[in-house]
Amino acid sequence: MKWTTAALAAVLSLTGEAKPVSKSKPNIIMIMTDDQDLHLDSTEHMPTLQKLLVQRGTTFNNHWVTEAQCCPSRATVLRGQQAHNTNITAVRYPGGNYDKWRASEMDSEYLPKWLNDAGYSTNYIGKFLNGHNLGNYNPPPKAWTEIDALIDPYMYDFNRAVFSKNGQHPVNYPGWHQTDIVRIKAVERIKQLAQDDKPFFYWISPTAPHTVPPINGPSDNMPQPLTRHKDLFPDLVLPKKGNWNPPDEYAKQKVNWVGRTPPLNESMLAETEVLYKTRIQSLQGIDEIIEDVVATLEQEGILDNTYIIYTSDNGFMIGTHRITAMKSLAYKEAGQTPFIVRGPGVPEGVVSRLPGTHTDIAPTLLELAGVDPASFPKLFDGRSLLPQWREPAGSGNCSQTSPVQTECSGDVIGVEFWGDANYELPALPFNDPQGPYGAVMSSFKALRVAGEHRAYLYTVWCSNELELYNTLTDPDELVNLALNPDAETRRLMTRLNALLLVIKSCEGDVCRDPWQAFANDTALAGLPSFSTLDDALDPRLDDYFASLPGVHFDACLQAQVVANERPFYPEAAAEGLGTAWRVTFDDWSSPAFRTRDKVPANAVPAGSVEQRTATFADLLAAQRDLTGFELGQ
Repeated sequence: MKWTTAALAAVLSLTGEAKPVSKSKPNIIMIMTDDQDLHLDSTEHMPTLQKLLVQRGTTFNNHWVTEAQCCPSRATVLRGQQAHNTNITAVRYPGGNYDKWRASEMDSEYLPKWLNDAGYSTNYIGKFLNGHNLGNYNPPPKAWTEIDALIDPYMYDFNRAVFSKNGQHPVNYPGWHQTDIVRIKAVERIKQLAQDDKPFFYWISPTAPHTVPPINGPSDNMPQPLTRHKDLFPDLVLPKKGNWNPPDEYAKQKVNWVGRTPPLNESMLAETEVLYKTRIQSLQGIDEIIEDVVATLEQEGILDNTYIIYTSDNGFMIGTHRITAMKSLAYKEAGQTPFIVRGPGVPEGVVSRLPGTHTDIAPTLLELAGVDPASFPKLFDGRSLLPQWREPAGSGNCSQTSPVQTECSGDVIGVEFWGDANYELPALPFNDPQGPYGAVMSSFKALRVAGEHRAYLYTVWCSNELELYNTLTDPDELVNLALNPDAETRRLMTRLNALLLVIKSCEGDVCRDPWQAFANDTALAGLPSFSTLDDALDPRLDDYFASLPGVHFDACLQAQVVANERPFYPEAAAEGLGTAWRVTFDDWSSPAFRTRDKVPANAVPAGSVEQRTATFADLLAAQRDLTGFELGQ
């Protein structure tokens, strides 16, 4: 524990001797960026992240999201469930947004409520869920001690940010950049929380390095860095990895609309370079958030009793597989995020390959908060990663034959998406059959095996076309083994199909260990038991796996419809899908709230050198209430 002079003096004046004043339970801070890549080296250009978190904590580079889009991924973190169980499957109607979240009443049982029950103050700043807007900001999201939320339709407008604290009248900060606002407010809130007897959880959620909604044209949507960073990295170029703008030899092995995507032209190549540079520039503001958060924790004497988690809601692709800019797909660039942890008992400077997903965050935080895993909410699909955080190198028990549901389990990961292909550069029309890429519906179900000795990506698109990649021998996911499979690959595909058949609709224990779903059938048939992919490849099981139905879609739809996704295994899974833990309904509405032109943007881009050292009082001096006109009244 590090102590400031003032803190020591205060303790001595009260007691006559120095006594620890730290809370018995640890504080928890999660910094979540928006659309930050792992595989395009973004974290390598964040020196403060490297110094204060990477070198002082553990980096988990086998961490995944189960749906690579903002709102579904954040709902997964809030509930500890996969998207097919939250039924928040997209960022807008009909798949989901904040209105659907509220209508489902999932905010009655979710992360802040559980942490409140564990004795924590729960706090949030920044982007919450897409569609949290000027029409529904009050009442505020439930269970937060304080939530200071960015409000749509200005959530991605870095130079005209609108916030509402605890459902109060929305406010704007003329002349200020969103990232600076989040940084200054977060520092002030940590100072307040440090004086409280309660341990605290604080989710800090800036929207950098996300693109902004187009203003003057489909490509006028580059991230907006703070002005003090806009000239940094003059010679920076986009990393050209093995799957960047690939030749036809590989590109044509993709299926659905991805396989029809033409090579990037000169204009697209130029725009991807600008996009990459502005993303890296915008992340310098996040680096400053990290710097100030850590400094404040240290000044308040609570750094050594605080866990800091750094991650993003999904990854990002730039030029990958000829796609200019996008997430939402099953490929690794979209599905992997940075995941770095610093805190008590977490080894420093370690890189771990132990697998995890965003589904595991809520259970992990509850165990950090002192909740016995035996008392976890029954709705959880994830598991606590705390054993991994404490022993990230593994205990020697992480081979393929390890028992399931240990600190080393979790290498079978379901991935899913429903909806249009959301191109972000340029911002293309959604699902336009006459557009340059045809009908770009991206709904799919996929499976990742993320082990050290076996690793695959197996995808069934809504067109019922297949992709299979051996990600150990083909880490760039270029050679589609499903196109002309040999006999051994066909055997493998029957096992992967079986796993996907289960995990696409799993709940609870079955999500954590999908192999258990087959135990009754195989036992009745007198077949060998199995709990790993190696076991399942026993030739005596060939006929059994070949007899299982294939994963299938009747049509490409924009939302989850049970009848469209049969068969299920077991068939009773069709009656589950998280419905025991949420309100269900056949249809819902989410009125569009389009007043983006009413709140004026900053006359000049904000984020000056002087604002780097501005105070909370300086920020408050600029705060103003939105007018009735700006509220759409």
